[in-house]
Amino acid sequence: MKTLSALEARRVRKDSNEVVLTRGNHQYRELLDRILVDMRAEGQIRADVNLDAVRAAIIGMAEGMWRDQVVAGRSEMRANYGFDDMEKVLEILIGAFQDPLRHAKAS
Repeated sequence: MKTLSALEARRVRKDSNEVVLTRGNHQYRELLDRILVDMRAEGQIRADVNLDAVRAAIIGMAEGMWRDQVVAGRSEMRANYGFDDMEKVLEILIGAFQDPLRHAKAS
C-alpha cells in the first residue's frame, strides 16, 4: 500500500485536464468517506467540519508518511517511524476534528 500510494495513486496528464485515479485509490477514498460519515453520525466529528476536507487531510498525511518511508528505503533519507507511530499521529489528527466539549465529557 505504501509503494502504491507513493508512486501510483494519481497521475495528472501534462497536456490535458485529465487526472487518472487508480481503482484502488477510488476504493480507498470511498472507504474513508463511509468511515467519516459513520463517525459524524456517532458525534465523533464536529458538524461544522467539512468531511471532504477531513478526508483530504487524512489522505495527505498518510501519503506523506508512506512516501517518506518508501523514499527512505531507497535512499539516504531517514523515516524512522513505524505503523504504531503513524497510528498515534492519525489519532491526534482525528481528535482535532472532535467537539472539545463532547470529547471532554467522554473522558
